[in-house]
Amino acid sequence: MLGYIVSTCASIEKVCCEIVAGLLGVADAKAEAIIYSLQANRARFEIMTALAKKFAPNHIQGPLLVELKAVQKLFNKRNDLIHNLWITRHGEPHLHNIKHAPAQRERVVNYKEMTMLLSDLENSQNRLVSISIALRE
Repeated sequence: MLGYIVSTCASIEKVCCEIVAGLLGVADAKAEAIIYSLQANRARFEIMTALAKKFAPNHIQGPLLVELKAVQKLFNKRNDLIHNLWITRHGEPHLHNIKHAPAQRERVVNYKEMTMLLSDLENSQNRLVSISIALRE
């Protein structure tokens, strides 16, 4: 399941690069160079949001900004699953996050949570593809 989540996120990043290319009127490779030169997802989303506010046509700007904000939240959930320490307690998988207070450091991770995340990512990807197509028309 984690592999599907990661690959879907990579696909979303690619679609975002295509959107940036459309906003700037440059080739996809140039947009990829800009976006992938930024290491943090937060920085990537900040740049994409700024470009959408500045260059997106009015009929695309609103849906694009909403979707970028939603995808950033989904990526944060993905990061939580991928980058935190996995442990087992009483036969159940738990995430251990040292950034949280001691009482909140561990939480159970279940299949339903991961399935919902994947579904939400796929739905966002489809909406971003639609925006990308509309931007190029």
